[in-house]
Amino acid sequence: MVKWRRQFVLEWNHIFRNAWLMGLPVLYGVLYAWSLSAVSPLNNLFNEAYGFHSLVHTLTLGITMLLGILAIRRDIRRPAYEWSNGLPLSYGTRIMTKYAAAMAYFTLFSLLAAVLFSIFSYGEIIEPGLTFSYSVYFFLSYEISYMVTLALAMLLAVCLPNRVVYLIGFCAWMFGTFFMQLFIMERYNLYVLGIFHLSQLFVEASRGYELWGYGVSIDDLKWSGLFVSVFAGLLLTTAVTILNLLRPTKRRVRLWATAGLAVLLACTAFVPYGLLWQERHSSLYDKINDDTILDINLIERKRSEVFEVAKYDLVLERTSHDGLTVVARLDIPALALQGKEAITLTLNRAFTVSDIESEGRSLSFNQQGDLLTVLWTGTPEQQADSVTLNIHYSGTVMEYDGRGGFYAFVHRGLVMLPSEFAWYPLPGKQHVYVKDVRSNRLYLGSMIKSISFSDAEYRLTVKGFDSILFTSLPELEGQGNDDLPYAAAGEKLQIFHGSGKDGISLYGGPFVEVNDSSLPGRIVTTPNSRKLAEHILKEWSGYYHYFDSWVTDFQPKIHQAGFFETGQALYDTVENGTYMLVSVNGGDRGYAGLLMNEMLLGTREGAYQIENTREDVRLLLRSLIWYVYYREAEGLSHTFIENGMADIRMLSSLVHSDSNKDPENLGGRMAAQVGGALDAGKIREVKEILNYFYSQGLEIPLGDSDESAKAGKEAKDVKDAEDAEDAKDAKDTKDAKDAKDAKDDKDAKGTKALPISYEDWEEEWERVMGHENGA
Repeated sequence: MVKWRRQFVLEWNHIFRNAWLMGLPVLYGVLYAWSLSAVSPLNNLFNEAYGFHSLVHTLTLGITMLLGILAIRRDIRRPAYEWSNGLPLSYGTRIMTKYAAAMAYFTLFSLLAAVLFSIFSYGEIIEPGLTFSYSVYFFLSYEISYMVTLALAMLLAVCLPNRVVYLIGFCAWMFGTFFMQLFIMERYNLYVLGIFHLSQLFVEASRGYELWGYGVSIDDLKWSGLFVSVFAGLLLTTAVTILNLLRPTKRRVRLWATAGLAVLLACTAFVPYGLLWQERHSSLYDKINDDTILDINLIERKRSEVFEVAKYDLVLERTSHDGLTVVARLDIPALALQGKEAITLTLNRAFTVSDIESEGRSLSFNQQGDLLTVLWTGTPEQQADSVTLNIHYSGTVMEYDGRGGFYAFVHRGLVMLPSEFAWYPLPGKQHVYVKDVRSNRLYLGSMIKSISFSDAEYRLTVKGFDSILFTSLPELEGQGNDDLPYAAAGEKLQIFHGSGKDGISLYGGPFVEVNDSSLPGRIVTTPNSRKLAEHILKEWSGYYHYFDSWVTDFQPKIHQAGFFETGQALYDTVENGTYMLVSVNGGDRGYAGLLMNEMLLGTREGAYQIENTREDVRLLLRSLIWYVYYREAEGLSHTFIENGMADIRMLSSLVHSDSNKDPENLGGRMAAQVGGALDAGKIREVKEILNYFYSQGLEIPLGDSDESAKAGKEAKDVKDAEDAEDAKDAKDTKDAKDAKDAKDDKDAKGTKALPISYEDWEEEWERVMGHENGA
């Protein structure tokens, strides 16, 4: 032990008394501190810190490679020091002391990575426990990367006594970092090879996000960290073995036994990591080879036949090892099942159905892939108003997407269950997945064709989760569980209840909620994105107060937003009055405008179905409302708006019209009309016209073109009847009766989304403005 300590002190002095080497951690600390201090309050501190580490840490591995080679070539592989081989000091001791001294030096970088992040996080409103976990993650990632890189460098120096080892070491550093990730792992989706990547912090990887980042891959990190640590030991053992074979020794048996044990340990440590990825790839390729999953080129030809489900009552429980048990109660109108011999439902294949009951009677069923078929015999339940199905199923969700991320997961406190994943039974036969045979890839079906959901009442009860859960349904506050037979005494439940027409998604993570009492909405985000959310909320509130001051029939279309900065397979969507904003970049991207646009005007998903602008000017009307905002609230002139001084996303239909769909440039003409009227001081009249059309509904949802044409005719009938001078005579006509029925239906169900023609615009403009065109 004394020999080991003295040798360690010698190696320590070689490093820690070198001014150049000691200056590098100082330089690193200065650069890191400067980088963190320059992070905008609107950027996520964790995401920015990860971006810094993924690059700079990889550069420090070049220093590790160089120092490891120098440590060996300084004496062990230096001809002038061959006399030292006769000293009573084993190669094992010399290698390990060099390794330990170098690791002590590189731990300075690891400590700086953790400590400086903690210091700069102190000013953020973040739980100390969360900051500590982030700091530990950075520290361990640095340490593991240094361990394997240093061991590899020392082995290369042992194997290659010539100075060409410096060139080989440089190539190994480049190949084991940037080249491996960019040209092997990402190009060929071989993310399983990440275990051999020298850096544990990948450039632009899904792990580099506070939300669903490294926490989702904690099993990968745990098992890969174990293997890398053992593998580093194998590299060092190999170096010692090679050196011992170069000089006579009586301990050949122990030498080979130690080397064999190191190989065995490395192979054993790889097993859990290999099994983890084997399970992921097996699940992925089972789907790709499944004939029931359609090719991406065929799914558009398939129509989903769905039926009505009036009510869902879902009880979701997280059990041990992240298992899920679900009881789904579906209330289906009896008319929806008339003439059916089987009830067809879609449920993700990750779940296994154990039992289906109806009115206390078990029903036969067949589950194949994502299709669940319940045999229906036309029993007396059909005489009732509705049929109730109680479906019991269970499973685990860790859906690998084949490209380094996940489509869905439930992992510890992290939850991502998008509605299109079909984690609860959906009506009809729908396509949860599609595949691309040519590229051998799998996608969620919703990426190609929208999933159809039933307009139903939902009640979702969740238990067994410690994290904050977020859905598009309102959460019932202060609800007891005495009336719930499935709740144990004192058990913590989260209950969500409300109506939904877009399905139900469930998300869990380190969420925080940002509110503004003057705005009927909130934003749910992560702790390090709180300041950005507050900034968005403030701008959103300003927009809201402006439009609320003059839009007479303003009924907010959204009531909350989820702001998710993540690298997982999510995209912007609106679900039951909740806007899911997904970003992979930091900073504000005009999110408040997007939220206000959705709150005020609703969806425009069906805009691509408008082939002729003259027949439907709803897109132009939506843009004109924002045009008035920029003219009045922002004080911009018409010329400034044309030159791009305003948010082009809100005004694209006016200033960048599609010549194929709008060959007459109606957008430019309408903007000129409104602009001229505003210049003439007729803002009240302009708002009156826009309010008239707003009350008719400016949403453009997805829908069948024939249905849209029929709806347009009904809308014209309604308008003709309302404008008739002799309402009493018109009431007796068939057209007026149809118009009254349409109007009554409109009043009962809310504003319909109906086409508005350019002739309607001209007629209303002339009614309010007279014969003036506003120019």
